[in-house]
Amino acid sequence: MDKHTDKRNGSQCTCSDPELCVTAKQLKLVMSWSVNYSLSQLDSSAKEEALVAEDFIGVHKVTVSMEHFRVSCGMPASFQFKEYCPRVFAHLRREFGSSNVYSVDGRDGGGSCSEDFRAAWTVQLPAWDSDSRGHSSSRFLRSADGAFFAKTIERSEAGALKRMLSSYWNHVTDCQTDTLLPQLMALYRITMSGSKFYILFMRSVFNSGHPLIRKYDLKGSRVARRATTADTAGHAVPTLKDLDFIRAADCLNVGPEVKSAIMERLRRDVAFLERHNIMDYSLLVGVHEWADVSKEDRQTDCSDQLPSAEAQQFNRFLIKQHLPSDVAEPSPSSAGRPTRFYSIGMIDILTDYGLVKRAACACKRMRYPATGGVDNAFSTVPPGQYAKRFLSFADSCMQ
Repeated sequence: MDKHTDKRNGSQCTCSDPELCVTAKQLKLVMSWSVNYSLSQLDSSAKEEALVAEDFIGVHKVTVSMEHFRVSCGMPASFQFKEYCPRVFAHLRREFGSSNVYSVDGRDGGGSCSEDFRAAWTVQLPAWDSDSRGHSSSRFLRSADGAFFAKTIERSEAGALKRMLSSYWNHVTDCQTDTLLPQLMALYRITMSGSKFYILFMRSVFNSGHPLIRKYDLKGSRVARRATTADTAGHAVPTLKDLDFIRAADCLNVGPEVKSAIMERLRRDVAFLERHNIMDYSLLVGVHEWADVSKEDRQTDCSDQLPSAEAQQFNRFLIKQHLPSDVAEPSPSSAGRPTRFYSIGMIDILTDYGLVKRAACACKRMRYPATGGVDNAFSTVPPGQYAKRFLSFADSCMQ
């Protein structure tokens, strides 16, 4: 079966067999294994003990040799899995387990806990998500039930998250998870054949279970903030931007009370990001159409599925690691349902305003001088200026 050596507290392991090339399917399989291993082995030891300072720098590393599964279902011969701050993320999953993605009509987006998170990534292979936006080097995977996303991030972004994780934890718990910041579930590094992948797991903003008919990525900037033909071609629901929102004269009709509640959350979250010198984040807005959706309909159609024989072999391994056999899924209430409603959340919160961004800002100031009373309408500006403009635009989007 599987053989692995387990090293804790950051001690080094060496990969014993880096001969295979990394394929998209191998990365999916290793991600599924890693989620299952982490939650079955590490969550069981996290329990309810309070976090201590060492938890925010702790790592768990394991080198795995998988000759049997390499043959049966495409697993690589060996790989290395590293989880950052496992106890912290275990506590975060518990905190977010009783909260939901915030929908501005007051409806929830479906709850989750660690077992739901594990099932989402291991019962069925995830799918590459071409509709999600991100930096050019980022790729997205969505879980089969659509409840979670995994995003490949740069090493610098992983470093930014580790530096601010303690403050993020305090922010989330101080506001009792009443935040529009991304609901972070785990941070892994997977090494295969010498290639390293930093992968950040989070809950999907659009986990409502109802059709998404329009979505926007809003920054408050106007330079190069219109979706291009390349952005929209081939996407069922393309990600539109600030100028598209303005041109369509769109508006989130939420009412004054809900608008006030959203702006209060945004001001608190943006102040947190500004304290950590973060900019270039976005407000992700989804417009949903209410519909009666069955559990089967909510399952995402993943194009890259395990063939039945391979799935049985892979699932036997997962079941051996205590995967639950079924997961309850709540049904949406039909009482007083609207025709449309919104889901919102903040994304891309790991861009530090460092030397690279400062240089980019200086270059853009020369390329796009302030005209017509609009100062620095491009995205790359200092955190304080970015925060002020972002909040002003968000306020103008709602009524």
